[in-house]
Amino acid sequence: MVASAHMSVAAASVADEPRIIACQPPFDGEPNPAVIAAKYLDGAHEI
Repeated sequence: MVASAHMSVAAASVADEPRIIACQPPFDGEPNPAVIAAKYLDGAHEI
């Protein structure tokens, strides 16, 4: 799951998008902290 977070946010970042909004489905009813961290560290503005 973390790799898909990197790919989606990194692609938007390389494309120089002014605002990056990322989302993910919950896993067992909770957000996955590793995926949230990956999206944040890759530059997502909103998760």
